[in-house]
Amino acid sequence: MQRLFARFQATCVSVQTQAAVVEAASLDAASEEADSVSTSLEAASEEAATEEATEEAVEEAAVEEEEEPQAVMPTASARAAATTAAFFSFIVIDSPCSM
Repeated sequence: MQRLFARFQATCVSVQTQAAVVEAASLDAASEEADSVSTSLEAASEEAATEEATEEAVEEAAVEEEEEPQAVMPTASARAAATTAAFFSFIVIDSPCSM
């Protein structure tokens, strides 16, 4: 009877040890999975930040492209106004009605 009880205790200890090993393995797997998820989240965060920076750069480039014609147009407009004024001044000077 004592031998049977000793075997039973040994079996219980063995089962407890195996359960502890399985639990430790599952905790390790869960830890690795959590690390993997954390790494994936960090990569996604970096990718989102990169995309946002790219979008901002594209928007800034678009704004810069839009600003250039606005800066050029007043110069062209001023040149056209000066040419028109010079043309009209010649018409008035050379006009037979001006005498």
